[in-house]
Amino acid sequence: MRSQLVSTVLISTASLAINTDFVELGSQTSAKQLSLRDATPETFDSTASSNIAVYFGRTNATQRAGLLPLCQDSNINIVVLAFITKIFAGGGYPEIAFDELCDEPTTEMRTEGATGLVSCPGLASDIATCQSLGTKILIGIGGQKGNATFSSPAEAEKGAGMLWNVFGGGLDLNATMKPFGNVTIDGFDVDNETGDGSYYEDFVAALLALFRQQSTKKYYLSAAPGCNYPYVGQPLSMLSLVDFVWPQFYGAPSCNIGSNGFNDSFAGWTGRLDGPKLYLGAPAFAAAVTNGGYEDPVAFTETILAARSLGRTKFGGVMLWDGPYAQLNKDSEGKDYVNVTKSALLQR
Repeated sequence: MRSQLVSTVLISTASLAINTDFVELGSQTSAKQLSLRDATPETFDSTASSNIAVYFGRTNATQRAGLLPLCQDSNINIVVLAFITKIFAGGGYPEIAFDELCDEPTTEMRTEGATGLVSCPGLASDIATCQSLGTKILIGIGGQKGNATFSSPAEAEKGAGMLWNVFGGGLDLNATMKPFGNVTIDGFDVDNETGDGSYYEDFVAALLALFRQQSTKKYYLSAAPGCNYPYVGQPLSMLSLVDFVWPQFYGAPSCNIGSNGFNDSFAGWTGRLDGPKLYLGAPAFAAAVTNGGYEDPVAFTETILAARSLGRTKFGGVMLWDGPYAQLNKDSEGKDYVNVTKSALLQR
């Protein structure tokens, strides 16, 4: 049994860093509180309108709950590991921000000067288990504290190649230079919050070209712009190339969930995106935001139904920040925020 933790923690969301003064973790997430997957992997449907994507890696609940409870929950379809904070760091290799989930760098990482990389065998094993259950595992690029920018098309293409070799299906590096060894992720999530989206279209186009070189596995791209438009860090030309777009409808009073501008903002995103599936990006617990956007489960259910109506055939589901806290946040009937969200998505 885990003891209850009550402390002040710093939570870095996909767009914000905030303080909360109460976190109740109690015992490990109970299987009785989850819709558990059986041993047969589920088939991921990227065209569905009821998918749930969650972030993992940047709150204190991450270390205590771990990745597996998210993947064992059949309500969750996509997990995004947060974050690759730099594409080019020590030795020209990426920098990752979930080192608290990992071990020390390998000898080869040290030799190559890859100071931003660490070895993550435990996390790699969990990723492989998640994938065997049908959960797609993406890795986020950027985040609030990230600095992932490009100075030219050539650098953007080089960055795509680097990430492909370190985390994807690229074959140019030994497994000892890869945080997850021989385990490959299922794609990348763009969360560039620097305000400079130069050459991101080139970057995404280069990733897509690399994806096509490996026909044995399907890779995905997502993006998490702010709900304000235009969002300069992620130009529309880039967003149009990805599979999923989940604008963050929180931390921005003009377009937050629950604000007067929400419906117009969501409808606007629906109108400007042709190819990608549009998700409703939302915080999964009250302390995740200081500038609004969180709703209790009853109100959020109504918001999901409204967003689905506005999104029509383009609507893909809901993105939640973040997964572990979504499982801890329960309504009066004991249903967690993930369960409430999926129930709303499945209403007809």
